[in-house]
Amino acid sequence: MIGAGLAGLAAARTLIEHGVDVEIFEASDRIGGRAHTIEVEHHDLPVELGPEFVHGAPDVTMNLVREASAELEHLGNQNHVWQDGHLVHEHSMWRRLGKLLDHARRLPRDESALDYLAHEHMSQKDADLFAMLVQGFYAAPLDDISIESITADESGAGEEEAPSSTRIRGGYARLVGWLGSRLAQLRVPIHHGFVLRHLDWGGDRVRLDGIDRYAESRRAVVTLPIGVLHSGDVRFEPRIVEHEHALGQLAMGQVVKLVLCLHAPVWHRYAPHTVEFVHHHELTFPTFWLRSRGDAHQVTAWAGGPYALAVANWLKADLVEQALVDLAEALRMPASELLESLVHVHFHDYMHDPFARGAYSYTRVGGTHAANALARPIADRLYFAGEATDADYEGTVAGALASGIRAAHQVLAHRGATGASR
Repeated sequence: MIGAGLAGLAAARTLIEHGVDVEIFEASDRIGGRAHTIEVEHHDLPVELGPEFVHGAPDVTMNLVREASAELEHLGNQNHVWQDGHLVHEHSMWRRLGKLLDHARRLPRDESALDYLAHEHMSQKDADLFAMLVQGFYAAPLDDISIESITADESGAGEEEAPSSTRIRGGYARLVGWLGSRLAQLRVPIHHGFVLRHLDWGGDRVRLDGIDRYAESRRAVVTLPIGVLHSGDVRFEPRIVEHEHALGQLAMGQVVKLVLCLHAPVWHRYAPHTVEFVHHHELTFPTFWLRSRGDAHQVTAWAGGPYALAVANWLKADLVEQALVDLAEALRMPASELLESLVHVHFHDYMHDPFARGAYSYTRVGGTHAANALARPIADRLYFAGEATDADYEGTVAGALASGIRAAHQVLAHRGATGASR
């Protein structure tokens, strides 16, 4: 198993519970991959540096939530959008976006979101909302993302009425920790610090060459993010030509996410008490979400797609300063009040993380079958998992979990057909 993200953990758990010996090779010093929860001492809210929400109620996530005895927190989806110089409560923002995508479901061929926007003759308000949400939610440039993939998405904008969202109480660490504990009980080895550089699958066994060690196996499940696969850091021998074509039809979306922890919810003096999300497409950080529990208060600043690329090389201090200025402008409050209340800031640069190379995947124009193509095994040697290989929940934790379970069952099917012992 290459990678101890949620796809790798789910695949390993499925295989070991069906009697297949498994070892996991992970480059970093922890499990979970891009799912990374930080527990803050004396703080009632976890900090999510990676995925945070559960969009809808995908069975694979709900089943794991139940197994882990985790609880869900429902969001009120109180969205406020900047319009005509002030914030307006948008009661049905995702339903509105779904209606803007109505014609896209009947297009004769795929096209980019930008091309779709050009011929739909939307009002300026609708066009601004469409662009901001597509770029933010999918972390993708409008001129590259497939409009067909958006309409097919089961987790977000593709629905005529987008499903409700929840959070896991305690963060995704609850699911990561439960899977890790289950694998520990079953004595599955996890080899941390194994940075894969070369994978040779041309012989009777698959050979994994890391920077300072190697391993061999009958089969390998590859769960590396497509950003890593795109980078060329890992060389496959022989080349995986058909999968390279599928990879070319997928791209890695970029996100800059800051979690600002405050000692008081100072925004309440300037914003409606129920506000959860603030959207302002003209700001450097076009989306914020605000939450409180007990004595803990958080502001999360989010920039996706082109917004993220625009600040890709900024220093953390500059990002924090800009986030405070942006939220202050959106709420019409003094930035100094936010700064005075600031306790600490959390940020992880997934864009430049060599083990991630970005936030999550999206589908490029003409690539709506790429996820399924990437999910095909190669010669009963290589199997692929990860959120980019799941056509239904691409870019999500649900997609990662489902892909890992799917890859495991592909291994089991081949193993059963051949009678192989490993």
